[in-house]
Amino acid sequence: MTDFRYQEQIKSEVKEYEHIVDKDMLKCLKSIDLLARGGRIGFEADHLSVTQLTVLENNFPNVEWIKTNLVVERVAAIKDETEIENVSAACKIIDEVFLHIIELIKPGMTENELSAEITYQSKLKGSEKDPFEPIVASGWRSALPHGISTSKSIDNGDLLVLDFGATVNGYAGDMTRSLVVGEPNDKQLEIYDAVLGAQEAAIDASVDGITGAELDAVARTHISKLQFGEYFGHALGHGLGLSVHSWPRVSEANNEALLAGMIITIEPGIYIPDFGGVRIEDNILLTDEKSINLTGSSKEFISIG
Repeated sequence: MTDFRYQEQIKSEVKEYEHIVDKDMLKCLKSIDLLARGGRIGFEADHLSVTQLTVLENNFPNVEWIKTNLVVERVAAIKDETEIENVSAACKIIDEVFLHIIELIKPGMTENELSAEITYQSKLKGSEKDPFEPIVASGWRSALPHGISTSKSIDNGDLLVLDFGATVNGYAGDMTRSLVVGEPNDKQLEIYDAVLGAQEAAIDASVDGITGAELDAVARTHISKLQFGEYFGHALGHGLGLSVHSWPRVSEANNEALLAGMIITIEPGIYIPDFGGVRIEDNILLTDEKSINLTGSSKEFISIG
């Protein structure tokens, strides 16, 4: 069911369909005999608003509306060969963009200039779109986990967090690297080493059957032992697919097993207010035997200038 805007587009995107075109979606729904007969219909409780559900209940009183959670997401979380190829291709674009932009970074350029270059280069190299707005956060702003770029200049001595992605055939890749402009000081080195150690430990522990909470704990324990636990406040990672943030969650709240075929991010971070932050993120494919890192960019603590 669609309106005029997509009646041509669906010909290349949907197979074996019966097409109903009408700008009135409720009218389209009423034309389906299944709903007229009644029965039990599942809806995605996380995505249907109360208002939309009320409209459906009022117009289809013979239907029993059953709320569901993560039914589609759990199926989609296990990637087939083509899906893995798409995410891998997105990761390759990200790697190429990273190599290009680290040659451009210099003191005095703004975060916005660097963000624009990331988007431009990503599309030049084959990305369909940014799966999210690139994060470019420098200096004290690198302590903001979602520090979208601003007009702030990138200055000598700044930590610089770059978090960006690419999209291939609808599938997203997502990578974070943290750099320093100039020579790093001892505290910056200490923080970087703590995050890198936590990430490498979590990647090594990424095996079929481990729960999201157990994997999160691997990185969190490492960081806590180094006395930085209070500065790691977000989940370790998330699933990747048609949405850049998809099931499963790699967090303290997820006690479900991570399974072979899932692609997840591993992205621990340390964020110290008024000082700066470090995050390192890779895209990891779980298999029956061991994890495969789809991200190829160096994790050396790169010094710019």
